[in-house]
This record gives sequence, C-alpha cells and structure tokens, in this order.
Amino acid sequence: MGVYLDSNKIMFGVVYKYVNEYNKGLHLIKIDLKNKNIKRGILFNSEDRNIGFNPDIHCEGEYLVISAQNSSENNGVHFKFLKKDFDAIENYSPKHIKNFEFEKIFSFHAGAGLSKIFWESNSKVEKNDVKYMDVDYEISDSIFLITHFEGRLGNKQLAITYLQNQAEDYTKDYISDQIDLGYAGKVLSKKASKQLFSTFDFHGLISKSSSLRLAYERSDINGVAKLLSEDKTIDIEEFDTKYDRFAGLVIWERGLYGGCEYVKYQMPSAVGFDNGYNILSYFDKKLKIDKVSVIFGYDMLAYAKRYETNFSKFYFAGNGGLGAGFLTISEDIKNEVKKVSDEKIDTPIFIALDAMIEVGYIIQRRVKSLRGLGCQINIGYRGKGLWMLSTGKDNEDNSNKLQLLWEKLDILHGPFIQGSVIF
Repeated sequence: MGVYLDSNKIMFGVVYKYVNEYNKGLHLIKIDLKNKNIKRGILFNSEDRNIGFNPDIHCEGEYLVISAQNSSENNGVHFKFLKKDFDAIENYSPKHIKNFEFEKIFSFHAGAGLSKIFWESNSKVEKNDVKYMDVDYEISDSIFLITHFEGRLGNKQLAITYLQNQAEDYTKDYISDQIDLGYAGKVLSKKASKQLFSTFDFHGLISKSSSLRLAYERSDINGVAKLLSEDKTIDIEEFDTKYDRFAGLVIWERGLYGGCEYVKYQMPSAVGFDNGYNILSYFDKKLKIDKVSVIFGYDMLAYAKRYETNFSKFYFAGNGGLGAGFLTISEDIKNEVKKVSDEKIDTPIFIALDAMIEVGYIIQRRVKSLRGLGCQINIGYRGKGLWMLSTGKDNEDNSNKLQLLWEKLDILHGPFIQGSVIF
C-alpha cells in the first residue's frame, strides 16, 4: 500500500486488491481528513495481467502518479491520474469482472506426469585429505510416474503428490574379482522407490495475505550400498530406507515461503570417530539420522496458479536451508568401538546444508466461460542436494572422548514433464 498526504489535508492511497484470477488490480483511496470523508475506486483491473505489487503514490501538480509492479511481464508500470477525476472512478466497475465479484470458495489442481531422477549419494570418513572409509549408493533411476491432486475449500487447502519408479537388477559386475563376498549366483536389486508428498494449508490464519502450511513427506528409498577401498568394492548391502519429513511453513502471497522442517531416516553409512591421534572407521548398516533445518524459498508455480489466467513463461523455483542433526549409532558399532577404545563416544552432532532449484517452462490456459477451468503444462529440470558434516576433533580439544567424523552428500536431479487440469 502507498500513501500520500497533500497540503489540503487530503490523503491519497493506493492498494492492490486480489479477488480471483479475473478480478485483481489497483484501487485508489481518497480521505478528506478535515471533513472525515472517504472515497475509493478502481484505478486498474485486469483479467490478463497482474499489476499491483509494491504500489507507490506521489503528487505532481494536479496529477497523482502511481507506480506498481507488472508481475506478468516482470516490469514496472506508471499511471497518471487527475485528482479532480476521482468521482469518475468511485462507482466504476469493469465489464470483465461481472460474475467474478467474489473470491472463489472452491478450487483444484490435478494432474499426472513423468520424471527421471538421477541419484548421486555418498558417505565417507575423511580427515586431512585421507579417506578412511567410502560408501557409494546405487539407487534405481528408472522413470517415476507422478500423480498430483490439490484442492481448496474456503480457507483450507490439501495437496497430495505420489511418485513411484520401477526396480532394477544389480549385478555382481561392480564387485572386485579378487574378493568373494558370497553373492555368487545371486541377483541383487535396486528396488522400486516411492515418494508421497502431502500438505495442508490454513489460509489467513496468520495474516490475510499468508498461509500456514503443514507438510509431510514419506519416501521408501531402496537400493544397494557399496563399501569401497581404493576404488574397489569390498562389501555390498541392500537397503530399504524409510524417510520421513515434517515441516511447518509460512506461505506468503507471491510464492515466497519459510519455516522449519524435521527429517528422520535410517540408512547404511560409513561412520568414523576421532580421538585426536587415531581414526576409527566403520560401516554402520543401521545408522539413524535426525535433522532439523530452517528453510526459505520461492515457488513461481504457486504464484501462477493463483494470479494468472493465460500464462506462458520460463520460471524458476528454489529453496535453501541450514540445520543441524544427530546420529544414532547402532549397538553393533558401539560394541565394536568398545573393543578397541575405552573412550566414550561424544554426542554425535553434525551440521547440514539443503538446497533445491527448479527451472522450466509453464503454459497455462483458462476458459472464462467455464469459470476459470483450464489446463497447465510444465516441463523442466529439478535438482536437490543435502550435505551433512561432522569434522571430528580439532587440535585444541583435550577432552577424553571420541568425536564424530562423518560426511554424507545426497544429490538428486533430473527432467520432468507434468500436465494438469486447474480450476
């Protein structure tokens, strides 16, 4: 909202008002402080362009000069309006908003698509450029099938997305010929992975222009972990990871969001301990990971679904997070440590960095005669990364404890295409 007070104790204001995708724009307000009179009217309203974010107003002689952002075309716009013409807009109502005077009670977004995800995952124990243990993960990168539904009723909104791919056989070709691991004649499998994303939004709970989002994600990520030594596989382990993510986010009107998330899962991993003069490294097949992060991001698709009617544009979305976590070491590994050291394992805490970026192209079309029913197609490329690190003991630490020495990097990336029906 922008405000200007002239010398005659007349206050002018400009505010952006959104009712629905066909009824949005700038409203002028005139307040006579002396006579305590208020007038208002529509300066600009459009079904094709979204103009009105970041409004400002000032006076140049007999003219009001209004500036605002054209979000549909990513540029700024200016209006000049004669003060004496205010009465002409006080009762003005554009023809295109007929039958669209009120906010939608119900809306939905449903679709399906395909996604190819490439996984790059590794855990290691390393210090001063010396690698003590290294584990790579082989996960099926077959095509994921995507189904998605999002519905809004009143001020509440539910969204569910489900992804599943196919299993892939994992042969013994990766295993060193010099080592017999007992897998002769067996076929290991990078089993199918499944992912379920669900969100529940409470619109207007925190403020009229924001929403509270509660999110839950459940993934079954399956594959084969390879224990490496001098770039040769010396052990392998099939794994079935149950990944749970809980998040509480504040979603602002323009696609910006921020909040906290909690993640927990179990996965075989390299893990090490540092007492300052010796490094102990192990392959923990039952390592549990708990992580809490603060995240902030931007989602342009959320903006397009709410504000735009017919829209074709390159877009981007992304987020970043900073957090910390805790490892639960399996009893088997704790017992192995006790055999070689009397020192206790210090609280195994690590730091974590998250990032996601998505770029693509969106085509959206709505039919006004069908109350805004339409379709949306988007194609793009998405990448996600998670880096977790604990650096072990520093040179000035004289405590009689074993410090966690551990690093894990997960990168997921790949193209996708999705088509949806929107209303």
